[in-house]
Amino acid sequence: MAWKPVWSGIAGFLLFGLATLGAYLAQNSHKPISAALIYVVGVTLIGAMAGLKGGLLAGIGASVLYNFFLSEPLLQFGASSADDYFPLLAFNLTALLSGGLAGRLNDRAVAAEDAQARINLLLSVSSRLQNVTDMEGVESAIGADGAPDWLAKAQFYDLQGRGLSALAAPHDPLADRVCSTGLLEADGEGRVAHLLSTRNGPLAVVIFPGLAQIPPRSRSDIGTLLTLLSLALERMALLEQQAEAVALRRSEEFKTALLASMSHDMRSPLAAITASASSLASYGSQLDAAVQTQMLRTIEHQCDRLNRYTANLLSMAELQGGIGGSRLSPVDVMEILGAVLTAVRARSPTHVIRRDFRCTEAVVHANAVMTEQMLHNILDNAVRYAPSDSQITIMTVIENGSLIVTIRDEGPGIAEAELPHIFERFYRATATSQIEGQGLGLAISKGFAEAFGGRIDVMSPVGDGGTQFTISLPLADAQGRSR
Repeated sequence: MAWKPVWSGIAGFLLFGLATLGAYLAQNSHKPISAALIYVVGVTLIGAMAGLKGGLLAGIGASVLYNFFLSEPLLQFGASSADDYFPLLAFNLTALLSGGLAGRLNDRAVAAEDAQARINLLLSVSSRLQNVTDMEGVESAIGADGAPDWLAKAQFYDLQGRGLSALAAPHDPLADRVCSTGLLEADGEGRVAHLLSTRNGPLAVVIFPGLAQIPPRSRSDIGTLLTLLSLALERMALLEQQAEAVALRRSEEFKTALLASMSHDMRSPLAAITASASSLASYGSQLDAAVQTQMLRTIEHQCDRLNRYTANLLSMAELQGGIGGSRLSPVDVMEILGAVLTAVRARSPTHVIRRDFRCTEAVVHANAVMTEQMLHNILDNAVRYAPSDSQITIMTVIENGSLIVTIRDEGPGIAEAELPHIFERFYRATATSQIEGQGLGLAISKGFAEAFGGRIDVMSPVGDGGTQFTISLPLADAQGRSR
């Protein structure tokens, strides 16, 4: 830091004064050897503290003062006899060498410490950059505790000069110039812009603010930092491409599964409709009224099956593409639930449907059509999988700002090992796999509930058997949004 040389100089000056005083006192006590040793020790300590320059200055100063003020003859340079020249020369050489060597060792120690700090910084940044997946992560990696200010405030731009990071302006002309020239650029504010590139071409531009703030020794590390940043950005681009490839593959798998489901599940109702319709067309006049009615009911039932299949397929495609907020609005779930129950009772009059409604109104931020299908799918499962004379219980209650809808049946239940999978697309539980269905209804219901900010939970068996689904939807606030 900038204050270290100043304090080292002050400490060296004070130590030199103390060494001079000690040498003077020893010389006046008729101990010239002790005086010389005190000076040499002082000079050595100054060199160790202040570096090579400080040590040499202290050695020269000690030689001058010792020769002029302490050794005979006083107040003049020289020696009283030829025999005094050798001790004087030895002292001067010893002072200079000890100060110089100690100073050089100090400089090397400081340089080694600085190099170690720079290496630690590069290793730390490299380690953090290995786990980043977005620009926010890059900013956190280079701006973590201990990072120098010039690095923490780095700004990133794309190849059109548009800001990529939170610290970057929406657009920067300096980034434009780097992209056009491909060379290092600087501006009058002391900022320096570098082009981040890999062997596959340029990726982005990074601008380091305040070139004057970057220590000279740290400027040699900028090349390494640029390489680390380039690799991080390249890895992010590859991860994004990989995610797109995975999404595309899953989309293709989904389309393939949908087509397979359509071809399998729609064949039977279409065959039944075709057979009944052709029989009515060809032999209608020869068939009695009861047979005609049965055929018409068959057509109606199979059309209802096709309608459910088509609705499920379209809903799954909607979930795959994402449900935008513009499609959601305040809806009364209790009103929709009443319509769904009416339809289910009409289709399955043998089931005993027990209502336990503890609220008369429950407005949520959702989509009316999707809410109806969500409730219908779960109730339809209960009707299809439970015995025809069994009871289905629907309870509604408002708790903690959410509408709770509980649907319980008396069917065969779901094995514990299969519970985590029942909301997966095309999954069919073993106990009900022989019953017609696509395995999409629960996946769609769960997707709709989550799109509305809610959730669906399942518990099985319940009591002696059966399954219980619990739908939780947050109530809408005064503005019609989910709380």
